[in-house]
Amino acid sequence: MAEHMTRRVFLASSVLAGLGLSQSHAMELFRGSQGGKVLVAGASGQTGLHIMAILQDESWTMRGLTTNVDRAKAKVPDRNYDWVAVDVRQPESMVEAFEGVDYLISAIGSGRNTREGINPETIDYGGVKNLVDLAVARGLKHFVLISSSGATIDDPEHYFNRMSGNSLIWKFKGEEYLRASGLSYTIVRPGNLNLKDRDYAPGTRGLVFDQGDRIFGTRSAVIHRADLAAVCVAALGDENSIGKTFEIYADENKPVGDWRNGGFAQLSADS
Repeated sequence: MAEHMTRRVFLASSVLAGLGLSQSHAMELFRGSQGGKVLVAGASGQTGLHIMAILQDESWTMRGLTTNVDRAKAKVPDRNYDWVAVDVRQPESMVEAFEGVDYLISAIGSGRNTREGINPETIDYGGVKNLVDLAVARGLKHFVLISSSGATIDDPEHYFNRMSGNSLIWKFKGEEYLRASGLSYTIVRPGNLNLKDRDYAPGTRGLVFDQGDRIFGTRSAVIHRADLAAVCVAALGDENSIGKTFEIYADENKPVGDWRNGGFAQLSADS
């Protein structure tokens, strides 16, 4: 753990030096308690809104990144969030948003449709890359990335890649960039998020943590976005989640909330 932290400080101080900041300043960015401010990228998306709600309910200080602040506010008129308008494809638009931030949860995604330069290459990879670079520069303590089950399918002829602009391939490239960054990270690969009303309500099923990317395309491997959000928030600052990539889905036969009792600790760290 100490060796990993030293590498993070070295990488961050190198980037910070280009901004005129000293290595001692970089070291200070890594000190402190587990508390701190959370930056949520993709905060006004379907999963991002669940993340923001949980963070607020658990009294975290947070800031939400969105492409359109007015539209984001209209989605949650009963919530008073700190919104910042950014374009994750343009890192210069996000620099100020990273001020005073300790943690980052990325819930960005291009979806299946490509339009106006918004596609898996520019968002699922390019956007993640830009977030990682800024996280390194600011010495963030922990980066939680929502990716996707099936991310290891490196086949452009696979039916899902063909219909989504190779989204699985670009998501995996984003994962790899984060893994190589030196940041403390957690990568969460959810099962199918496109639930129907008949499936299940959030917080009513147990969750399964799996590794090896074995669940993609499994019809029963579904998860509610609110449950995914709960896992991402729980991972923040948890040393047992750091350096790990895992898949997650709901299971009606598992006890609700049982995953909170050592779920991260049972996972293997990335090699």
